[in-house]
Amino acid sequence: MSEKEQQGQAAEGKPAGWTPADPDFGGADLATINIGNVCDGAALESFDTALQKVLANINDPNTSATKTRTITLTISITPKEDRTQLNTKFSCTTSVAAPIPSESRMFVAKDKDGNLYCVDKDPRQAVLFTPPKPREVPQPIQFNANR
Repeated sequence: MSEKEQQGQAAEGKPAGWTPADPDFGGADLATINIGNVCDGAALESFDTALQKVLANINDPNTSATKTRTITLTISITPKEDRTQLNTKFSCTTSVAAPIPSESRMFVAKDKDGNLYCVDKDPRQAVLFTPPKPREVPQPIQFNANR
């Protein structure tokens, strides 16, 4: 630690070379906050979940292969009036590719009772070729063994 940093800590009422693990200031009960433990680990958990969502979207053949996906981690820090306590809020959002538009067609059909249905083929279209009838499979010949 530089001499300037030590002087800054002394001006804050901390002895030179102070660290969060110093026994005079809470000792092992204090942990320096980092991305892994901010908001009790919510950032890492949310990132893992968001990454899985993005990877599933990339792997979806119904989405653009080359569109950029994003994961945004936001940590809001609001200090209290005394400037010694900070309230933190964490959020995670994703931006993924929208499904590729696809087109199809449906036809409206009406049965004899007037009920409407959507069907995949035009019911007004005449059948041009009659499909062949399935061949009947001949029955096996049975022999009477008792004669």
